[in-house]
Amino acid sequence: MPRLMRALVFYFCLNLGSPFSVDLGSPFSVDLGSPFSVDIITLGFYGASTSSSLSYTGPGIDTAVRDAKVTYRGVFNITHTVLRGAPGLDCFTISFNCDALIGGYFYTRRRQYDMTAIIVPGCVDVQFVNKLAAEWNILFISGATTFDTQRDKRQSPTWITTTPLNFPSIAAFCWALLKSYNWTTVYIATDSSSSPFYQAAGQSLARLLRQIPGTQPVDKVFDSIRDPDYHDRVLNDFQIRSRICAFFGHAAELRKFLIYIGLETFHNALYGGLSWNTFDANSDDLLRPAIRSVLLMTVAEPANRNLTAIKQFEKEWILSSEERYNYTYGEHEKVSPYVSSCYAAVAIFTKILNETLALDHEFNFTDGRAFVQKFRNRTLTTAVGDVYLDSVLERHGDLFVRAFHRDGDSTNVTLTNVKVLLASGDELISLQPIQWANGIGPPANRPPCGYVKNPTSCLAEAHQTVIIAATLSCFVLLILLTLIAFSGLRWSRSDLWWHLDLTEFTPLHQQQSI
Repeated sequence: MPRLMRALVFYFCLNLGSPFSVDLGSPFSVDLGSPFSVDIITLGFYGASTSSSLSYTGPGIDTAVRDAKVTYRGVFNITHTVLRGAPGLDCFTISFNCDALIGGYFYTRRRQYDMTAIIVPGCVDVQFVNKLAAEWNILFISGATTFDTQRDKRQSPTWITTTPLNFPSIAAFCWALLKSYNWTTVYIATDSSSSPFYQAAGQSLARLLRQIPGTQPVDKVFDSIRDPDYHDRVLNDFQIRSRICAFFGHAAELRKFLIYIGLETFHNALYGGLSWNTFDANSDDLLRPAIRSVLLMTVAEPANRNLTAIKQFEKEWILSSEERYNYTYGEHEKVSPYVSSCYAAVAIFTKILNETLALDHEFNFTDGRAFVQKFRNRTLTTAVGDVYLDSVLERHGDLFVRAFHRDGDSTNVTLTNVKVLLASGDELISLQPIQWANGIGPPANRPPCGYVKNPTSCLAEAHQTVIIAATLSCFVLLILLTLIAFSGLRWSRSDLWWHLDLTEFTPLHQQQSI
């Protein structure tokens, strides 16, 4: 029997003369007309190594500052100070001296401001910048990155994050789905050659499961570049240890993984002629049955998005990346969702600042701990969509579980929302029944006769496993694969891993996008 029939996947589908340069020029000029002054400090690096680079996210912050100056002219003045690391810095290396960069500027400013806020895209450096913000008691907002420490308000009393994806939310979403089917034995397979975000998300899920009594997470790390034939080794190890596999890696590797599961044998030659880029679920005979065993876990678009404004913004951001940040988008390259989330970071700050100036004339704006309380458990509307912040000042969006359902008696499949985890909730809500690939129901957490050498009598259809795929990670009953629609770090220019093109999964007459 092909492995497909025994597995289910869900896929949670520059300045060389100094250590940093300070940019106070256009478009960061100071507005006139108000005695209240604000200094927004942004720290970052240039380059195409990750989606949180200023080459991508800088235009989002720039346009938000510009719009705020227009909207709140006469209410407060904004100075935007951009601290750029020396050429060659990236997500990791900027963390080596980020505290020196930002501290050097903070302590040598030539003027005093009524309020200071640190607003960054963020990468590994956010953990160190957070310590400074906490010590200085000033507002700190990260637009693209967050870590578990953000939720600990003893360590992060002034840290807010507007990233559309955060590791704790991803892990909690995965656990909500696992718990709903009593799936407690989880095999976590992580591709170490993929984006660092995938690796961090997998680690976050593993940490969560280890803290929950009765769960048994197993960590498995592989390198799809150095070991392109990892499928056999990972699947053979998985099937004797679990029936749920969480796969964290790029979409192309998911496709190969699904093909391997669906084959009797596992040799590259058997699928070498199939192209991921041209794959269509309704014309590829091998992958059509495989995706019936896939659940995608995705993030919904923010509510109240002005699509016309977003399209105009994206044109402006692409142009600004080239003109100001020395990066040229590829012909078909799309704008990362982190550009919008960085815009939102500035937008919600200036909105709350304006509100507080109008309603609380006695407020102490040097008290960052007090100021962040005004963001708790609120939904704030911006030009790029609503931002809901919970009690620990972490952004949440609605999260969907989606399945590929067959269209009546035809072989065509359509991507369908089957469950939702609301931004303000903690329980999965069923939207419609899942069409389980085995025609019966979800697989059991553990085979009735164990994992090894199951006798034929124990392999009844009622005990088949499931592969569940979402946009970033993976879990399996022989595979539960979770793919996340967006992601935090961009690993290569040509790899749009954070933007899963669902036309590769859905019928051409019913194309959808995450």
